[in-house]
Amino acid sequence: MAKDTPEDWGPLAGPWRRYRGNPVSVPGPRERHVGNGPQSVVFFQGKWRMFVMCLVDGEQNTILLESDDGLHWERAEPYPVLKVTEDYEGTYALVKSAVVVDDELRLYYFGKLGIEERLCLAVTSDLKTIRKHELNPLFTVKDSRLEGERVFPDSVVRTAGGWFHYYDIGFDYRHPLHPRTYLICAAVSEDGIHICDADRNPMVARGQKGAWDDAMVSQAAVARIGDWWYMLYSGASSRREGKDGQSFGLARAGEPLGPWQKYPHNPVFTPAADDRSWDGRFVQHPCPVLVKGRWCLYYNGHGAEPLSYKIGTAFCDRRG
Repeated sequence: MAKDTPEDWGPLAGPWRRYRGNPVSVPGPRERHVGNGPQSVVFFQGKWRMFVMCLVDGEQNTILLESDDGLHWERAEPYPVLKVTEDYEGTYALVKSAVVVDDELRLYYFGKLGIEERLCLAVTSDLKTIRKHELNPLFTVKDSRLEGERVFPDSVVRTAGGWFHYYDIGFDYRHPLHPRTYLICAAVSEDGIHICDADRNPMVARGQKGAWDDAMVSQAAVARIGDWWYMLYSGASSRREGKDGQSFGLARAGEPLGPWQKYPHNPVFTPAADDRSWDGRFVQHPCPVLVKGRWCLYYNGHGAEPLSYKIGTAFCDRRG
């Protein structure tokens, strides 16, 4: 029978050690807020690439950062790398997941019309010319079997048996009955383009009343390590307002569609102990990446004055 110690749950259970050089990215002169997605960091064509959701010149677009070591990041051209150009995108073109397929990079991003997000796809082979797929949007709230008003795309997993697209479903932040009550779900595809909802949803539900994640679960980042599939996710408590205190939990499953079991000692990563820190109010968008044999956790932090989203990283020195 599986045990419940961090060692038995693999390196994503931590302990996580914050990088002393945090934050690794802060808003530039033309920007307001910078945020990574749950699968926004990828090694492609000899460099680490980070796709950052950002308000640039008043528009919700995606910028590209590049790094040789995964710690020191510089903005790259084109700037922004992905921007709103199509009617179906509304006012957003924000990358959540990057997947290398042969010599190309697939960028799964979301557009937004009103309060409705929709999953879209763009493809590039050189990070200069980016082609938006003719079937966009690929998945919307209307394609989910569960009730909700909003669908946020999370990470994307490609296996020999097909593709698995994780997403959050919930209602508008200001909904009178269900504010922020998000669940983590999955959709499936044979080609990463024609996507259908999975029949086991939700994959991960909110915790029982009084649990650290009883208000919402969201932003799933999924990776396979050994015989297990692991998921880092954001969770928030109903005892706090909104995202205040939001932390990261861990779940695992034998298959991408579960059943998923939560780590009994969650959360595994919390806001900084000093609530005046840049990440002292809440953390979101866990993005675990194996960099030179060590697991790095990229994440979005919020706190300090002036309040803004910034990006940091943490390390787990334990191999798994």
